[in-house]
Amino acid sequence: MLDGEAPVSLIDSYDIERGQAADDNIRHSTRSTDFISPHSSAEARLRDATLVLARHAEFAKRMVNSGRLSTASAYATPLSTPDTESWNGGVPPGAAMQDALLRQRCGEEAYLSDIVTPCFTLLHFCEATLPNVPEGIEMVAIDGAGRDEAVLQDAEGQFASRYDARPGASYLLRPDGYVAARFRATEQGRLDAAFRRAKGGR
Repeated sequence: MLDGEAPVSLIDSYDIERGQAADDNIRHSTRSTDFISPHSSAEARLRDATLVLARHAEFAKRMVNSGRLSTASAYATPLSTPDTESWNGGVPPGAAMQDALLRQRCGEEAYLSDIVTPCFTLLHFCEATLPNVPEGIEMVAIDGAGRDEAVLQDAEGQFASRYDARPGASYLLRPDGYVAARFRATEQGRLDAAFRRAKGGR
């Protein structure tokens, strides 16, 4: 906004998104507190039975230790471009990026979170040609088949699995690591529009 790249209204999205995150934290904290300190004898019996089951049953373990407060909230935000294509999982717009183990050109392993910098980034799962990236977006090219030594290798298949990525797919990340948009095939016009929207434009 200070650089003139986004309207002042972009600031309003902070209240929208962090309000949702605060609501998530309050809900999860309330559930944890109610589990630890039941309000009735019935709730106490449920807690005690859950603790016994948690020794053997996975669903009960999750009830005891949900880990939800350590998971980033997903945003229903005007900065995201909704999906228009079919995805079987992956990271939807409005959700935080997932980490994945990759291999660099030198052969050393590196995590995606160590490679992505705090700027707009296009994660592109390689095919024969790379998309044209607008100024202001950095590209991280990932090759799942080991065809191109000039890009990062998805040696363990984690990126393809966690992002439901096939050759040609791309994810546009915001500077805070949240997914702004994703594409099965990256078209210039759609990428430009998603980039404008992620900066508070239309």
